Amino acid sequence: MTMPCSFKEHGCTETIPFTEKLAHEESCLHAPCHCPIAGSRPYRGRSLRDHINMEHATIQYTRVTASSLSPLSMRNDEPARLVSLGSRAVFLLVVDRSIPSGRALSVIHLVSDPIEKEDFKYKIEVHTRIGILSVSGSKTPSVGRLTTTYQAGASLLVSDIVWSPQDSPVYLELK
Repeated sequence: MTMPCSFKEHGCTETIPFTEKLAHEESCLHAPCHCPIAGSRPYRGRSLRDHINMEHATIQYTRVTASSLSPLSMRNDEPARLVSLGSRAVFLLVVDRSIPSGRALSVIHLVSDPIEKEDFKYKIEVHTRIGILSVSGSKTPSVGRLTTTYQAGASLLVSDIVWSPQDSPVYLELK
């Protein structure tokens, strides 16, 4: 039994066996994809990493050393930061400003191929005038493409009352 791809209305002309439908749709170049960077519109085909490199060329890039808490010196209006762990991996620190009177910081591992998936531990710290806020996790989500709107599994909520780019440096540790 065969059936058309669910993304037929987006241009896919494939007719696939029912047993292969899910596998095809996960990699279909016509599937609408979502970007976690605020203000982005859905796009088709490319990996999230390629999309960010092509469509968000102004996103700053920082290299960090494994197992070291590294300062990122983020601007107040910065929507995200690309972070590389040497030649091993590339991450996206997402700054979600949809939170009323604050922002939520989360991190994802950007992969171009499912083979690249690897578990990384992370720690995000923000030093504020009232103290240090932090969140850490034992597994950074690995993302090739987002076929649904990005929802952070864990994030660090920082209130606008305590946030100031000069007074509240952001630190990131990956291992």
